[in-house]
Amino acid sequence: MSFYNNMRSDADDILFQGKYDKNAANGEAAFKLINVSVNAQPRSSIAVNHTWTRQQEWKGDKYAEAEKNATKIGIKHGSTKFDVSAANDKWSFKSGQPLVTDDWKVNGSVAVEGKPAKNETKVTVASDITTPDFSGVKAFMNLSVESTWKDINSETDTSKPAKLAPGFTNPEIKFDANINFEKDFYLGAAIEHDSKKVTESAVSFVKKDAGDKYWFTYNTTKSVVGAGCLINYGPKGFKHAYEGKFNHANDARAQLWGQPLSIAAGGKYELSPETAMTYSLEFGKNVSAQAKFDHKLDSHWKVSIQQAYDCNRLDSKRPPYDLGFNVAYTL
Repeated sequence: MSFYNNMRSDADDILFQGKYDKNAANGEAAFKLINVSVNAQPRSSIAVNHTWTRQQEWKGDKYAEAEKNATKIGIKHGSTKFDVSAANDKWSFKSGQPLVTDDWKVNGSVAVEGKPAKNETKVTVASDITTPDFSGVKAFMNLSVESTWKDINSETDTSKPAKLAPGFTNPEIKFDANINFEKDFYLGAAIEHDSKKVTESAVSFVKKDAGDKYWFTYNTTKSVVGAGCLINYGPKGFKHAYEGKFNHANDARAQLWGQPLSIAAGGKYELSPETAMTYSLEFGKNVSAQAKFDHKLDSHWKVSIQQAYDCNRLDSKRPPYDLGFNVAYTL
């Protein structure tokens, strides 16, 4: 996760519960109907995770279901960390190493991801930087450059003309920063560039007050202004989060009270040491709601159920209700 997103990730987990994915066709992440994971750490330097998922996403005018399998192995040897992943539709390898360990902290990594079915191989070179404390000011930065090798001509269907000759695409550059000053104030920025134009840019200001947070954001590429807060009632075991967004681009879904406005509200309740409930509501042209219940059976087993109901789908072919289950076992 980027340092920029980390500024308010705890609030987003409550407000949206992983609903959105900017890389998805319609901006919404695939909904996990069943998710089963097994985790193990046989040694302090080795971690293993296997996941089986049945998920669905809306494509065109119908649901597309898919099964996803992935095995991930993380190995730490000295100061170098290796991550290997094999899935049903892709594989990846990543190696990371501290480059500077003095007052400045600099880590570097190289990752390769292949998608055999699409004849694509993506290479990413990244670095994260943490500065020393400059009179109460400290910065955290990420910089990555990625490019994808696309061998379009190797497609079996030769009747279709190649859209792109084999070779690497133009590199995509991603940068984000989180500057902490006066202990409780944070100023962040994130930008993505595809070598031709800026594809994503945003700035945020966050104020922390003990366990509470208050923020202001502006996404310049989507013309969205937002402000919100996260209120933490620690002794009582619950958190509340609220956010309002004004969309200059007139998003069709963000039409609260006839204005390009949307409001999100949510909460997380610790019902017991083993059980938690998270809910969220989004008010725009219509109302959408989510609820998630997590329960820890024992030190090995954890189960959860997630429900979503979106009134924006009532006038479409897409059913408005989703129901998903998650089971996690840790050795």
